Amino acid sequence: MDLKTIVMTKNTLTKPDGTTSVQSRYFISSLPLDVKKIARVICGHWLVESAHWHLDVTFGEDANRTLEKTAAFNLNILRKLVLNFLKNSGSLRVQRSC
Repeated sequence: MDLKTIVMTKNTLTKPDGTTSVQSRYFISSLPLDVKKIARVICGHWLVESAHWHLDVTFGEDANRTLEKTAAFNLNILRKLVLNFLKNSGSLRVQRSC
């Protein structure tokens, strides 16, 4: 993998109380310098990370110790279905800026 780009993003976060903070994030990439493509890749990465975070925090997925592979796979699918239902019903606050 050849290093081609170093990217810095600035993200503005607004809390429910109205206060804001700015975070800088840095990425090292093998992608060519194409701002729109890099932005899509970074956004996609954080959407996946957000889903993993919700699965762990909402369902404690990291603490699950199901050893049988089929059962673990089925539980994972059920958690994702419930997570999707919660997002679509408005029960789970989700904010997307991508």
